[in-house]
Amino acid sequence: MTVVLPEVLAAPRNLWRRFANWLHDRMPKGLYARALLIVILPVVLLQSAVAYVFMERHWEVVTYRLSAGVARQVAALV
Repeated sequence: MTVVLPEVLAAPRNLWRRFANWLHDRMPKGLYARALLIVILPVVLLQSAVAYVFMERHWEVVTYRLSAGVARQVAALV
């Protein structure tokens, strides 16, 4: 059974195939390298996401506290 796609979907399909082939050519072929990617990549991504969220929240709290302190000092001068 053959599925015929309309011509509208031909360009995205070809683009996806080129990307998939490009990625396939650059991925490691050995079992050890693939296992390292499977173990290390999720750890690095999760650590990056947690660090980003932590830094954003920390930056927001510090900015709030500093601006509140400046506002208190300005109010004390006035």
